[in-house]
Amino acid sequence: MKRKGIAFDKIIVLVAMLMAFAACTQDELSVRRVPLTLMPYTPSPVTVETRALPDGYVPFTQLHPQPQAPQGQIGVYLVDVTNGANKKEPLGTFTYIEQSGGKTGWVSTLGVVPGKSYKVFGFHPAKGEVDNSNLDYTNPSAPVVKLPTLKAVSELDVCVAVGIAKGTVTTAGDPPTITPIEDSNITLGKFDYAATENDNYIYMLVDHLFSCVEFSFKIDAKYQELRDIVLRKVEVESNAAGQVDITVTLNPNELRDNPISNVVYTYSGTSSFATVYDKSGATDTGDMLSTTTALPVPGYFLPPSAYSGSSTGNSFTMKATYDVLDKTGVIVREGAEATNTFSIAGMQRGQKHVINILVKPTYLYQLSDNDLNNPELVFN
Repeated sequence: MKRKGIAFDKIIVLVAMLMAFAACTQDELSVRRVPLTLMPYTPSPVTVETRALPDGYVPFTQLHPQPQAPQGQIGVYLVDVTNGANKKEPLGTFTYIEQSGGKTGWVSTLGVVPGKSYKVFGFHPAKGEVDNSNLDYTNPSAPVVKLPTLKAVSELDVCVAVGIAKGTVTTAGDPPTITPIEDSNITLGKFDYAATENDNYIYMLVDHLFSCVEFSFKIDAKYQELRDIVLRKVEVESNAAGQVDITVTLNPNELRDNPISNVVYTYSGTSSFATVYDKSGATDTGDMLSTTTALPVPGYFLPPSAYSGSSTGNSFTMKATYDVLDKTGVIVREGAEATNTFSIAGMQRGQKHVINILVKPTYLYQLSDNDLNNPELVFN
């Protein structure tokens, strides 16, 4: 079991750039641009221990396997560095969508021009309470990424890109087979991308900027003999800050070092709220808790260590909404709520704390018509 202070895994994503035509400036109307499609990299045979992966990095889909984990938009700033131009392009966003035929993927209208060289800077999520993100590239040796203004507690994993590498198509198809990431030479600290006519795929490494609290739900075995619990919603609240602005100074390098040289958190307000798990809709079934397999529900928080020494930065509230069912599937209690407070002192960004939650009532709050009401008498 992971406990407080354990770093949670970094993320790898794959950017797929597909051929198409798009207009740019008046001088580039005849230039073919390549729109980008982003999808999580799923390397079935690839493990974290491969020689070419930076230590601790795993595919996004491996880090977030649970279906309830939401996907935000990914923001990307491209800088055209061809012949020293250093021209920053407008923010592009990638949106995760369900496609026809059961396919999923990240789509965007952002494009690159084959033959040009770029620096690629990204972050997640692309949108916040105020969409005021920015990239300051006036000093190429120390670019500064400003994320949008976010809530201090979030259902989304707040990250920034820390490495880029190009991939190539090895087998055509739908989807095609891309160069295994262990052969892509991906390293921390490099943000270079060279656009070509074909094979426009890149890998992206991202690092966490928030702390993570994972609520791990199980049901007591004895109680489960009489009742089932279906989780419908989990809400979390920070009792110390409302919003936060994050600026990240990067140090691009050839040394394979993490390029994050400085992170500044500027927070305001006194509280913020987020729904980190929601299956409360009329068509949702919720998730039935198990006695053996925990249901993980992550929430992401402005790191407690960022709060100017105030102990209030360690105080949080979690409210779970659930249905209680008898063993025939009849709802005995609908929309029941349980609220708890917890604290996580001293956590840094990229660290995770697991809170194990065992549903174990000491009595039945309400009997069901289907409960045994004619007990057998046994005489010795």
